[in-house]
Amino acid sequence: MTQRRLVEEHFEATITTEPDDTYRVQPGSVVGSLRIGDRTVVVEPKLPIDRVLFMTAYTADPHRWQDKWSTISSTGSLTDGIAALFLTAYHRTVAGGPLRAYRTVERDEPTIKGRIRWERQARRPGPLPVAVRYQLHDDDIIENQILRATIQVLRRQPSPTTSSDPDSHEPGSNSGISPTPKSPRGTSTA
Repeated sequence: MTQRRLVEEHFEATITTEPDDTYRVQPGSVVGSLRIGDRTVVVEPKLPIDRVLFMTAYTADPHRWQDKWSTISSTGSLTDGIAALFLTAYHRTVAGGPLRAYRTVERDEPTIKGRIRWERQARRPGPLPVAVRYQLHDDDIIENQILRATIQVLRRQPSPTTSSDPDSHEPGSNSGISPTPKSPRGTSTA
């Protein structure tokens, strides 16, 4: 896919070539940024950033948007504002520790644990290892994986408002972002 097509599809944009070989991008209703190779295309909203963030916070949670507003009202960029909204939700989500749930694990083990996967085990020449399926209760679930991946992306984002104070938790500061803690061991059930 060409770079032009990526920008057109991502931002619902119309791109025209000017006589001086520059491009004029008329974005649709999408704001944000897009990295294409070594270039970054940023489409900022016509409205002030604080208004866009207000609409985002209110739409996400019409009953508690005011809790988030103090965090995002002073941000200078859309990226910082969205990061601040995410951090507010993240801290509320992991306040009691990482999320834990059961997940199904299929692997080869030296001992029987859970149920034997006979369809796989029957094709083996020897008895070991044993193909098993069991439930494991731990924090390595899709929700925590998404949180960790999002935090890694936020840590890589350059921000013009990054504070030099290591204890700062301003939206542009990466020091307020910590990965979701992982438990050393999960609890398995058969």
